[in-house]
Amino acid sequence: MNKKKFLLVEYTTHFRNALDNFKIFQKFFDCYFLTSREKQYYVKLKNKKIVFKFPQFLILFYVILNGYKYRYIYFSTPHELPDYPKGIKEKIFFFYTFILYSIIFLIYKKKVILQLRSLHRYFPKIRLIKKKQRFYNIFRNLYLHFCNNIVCESKYLKNKLIKKIGKKKCVDKNIIVLYYAYTKKISKIKFRINKKKLNIGILGTIDSKRKDYTMLIKILKNKYFFNKEIFLTFLGAANTSLAKKKIDEFSKFSKKIISKNYYTDHEFLKFGKKCDFLISLNNKKNFYGEFRMSGCFGDAILLKKYLFCPSFEDPYREFSNFSFYFKNLGHLISNIKFCTNKKQTIIFEKLKYEDLNKTIKDNFDIK
Repeated sequence: MNKKKFLLVEYTTHFRNALDNFKIFQKFFDCYFLTSREKQYYVKLKNKKIVFKFPQFLILFYVILNGYKYRYIYFSTPHELPDYPKGIKEKIFFFYTFILYSIIFLIYKKKVILQLRSLHRYFPKIRLIKKKQRFYNIFRNLYLHFCNNIVCESKYLKNKLIKKIGKKKCVDKNIIVLYYAYTKKISKIKFRINKKKLNIGILGTIDSKRKDYTMLIKILKNKYFFNKEIFLTFLGAANTSLAKKKIDEFSKFSKKIISKNYYTDHEFLKFGKKCDFLISLNNKKNFYGEFRMSGCFGDAILLKKYLFCPSFEDPYREFSNFSFYFKNLGHLISNIKFCTNKKQTIIFEKLKYEDLNKTIKDNFDIK
């Protein structure tokens, strides 16, 4: 039996996650990965990679003209960036992209799968959304009504989405959960923090709007760290002037800092696996936890590392087997001390991966 063709589209930012999802759907479909010529080097595939040879802003025309060849068209990062356009050029491009997506839905409605990276971009009535920004959310909200197949990044966000759209309107939709990464095998890891040396992995692109770096400074100033050799590994892109400024700031508290403008998958694993533990510094201002998922849990799964993250990031505690959810600085420091004095067992289990395979079989036309 020939597998039906499946097109995954990613040409913006989430390439590691897109490739992981590509491999998952490849079990069930004859998958192809569409990306732009500008971003083709981020996609490490020997076969089934389609590189759009024309300028990136025209890539959706490939989908319009060739979508009939595929059973499903999966948008890994749909029309979400920039969050809220500024300036005439960005505003014109927003409506240009909206029109192209509308044409795709008009022609291929039942084929389209949208992976929602964050819910706050789709609902204008969220309290923290500024009035000027709500205008764009009204248009993005139309996608949710057009689309039959939606992917959320956690069970919590799936339930939140259904509640926002309305249960009756979701009856005919396939809304599934696809985590950032999956454990394919059960792993039980013994974890204990070294008393003399400590390599801390800081997750995510260096960005003061999304991250709370004052928290990290307060951590490193704590007496517990005074007699330790501290190494900091920034595991996200550090390619801005702000990033260089922050790295200089933290050099006062650490023996060595590792950072890169961009990590390849190989480099991410190489440097990440040398860390003793990982920490997420996401702040609540950017809707983490309530309306968007953090990639920190997927990074912890890929690296098989213990994760410290703010308590608001995972409301359902879906990743509690390997994560510690801290409420404040004192709560975090006390657990770090506890992990220094006593060995912990963290578990990465494959149950979620097995559930996903069943979900895909139950919700998508495979035969």
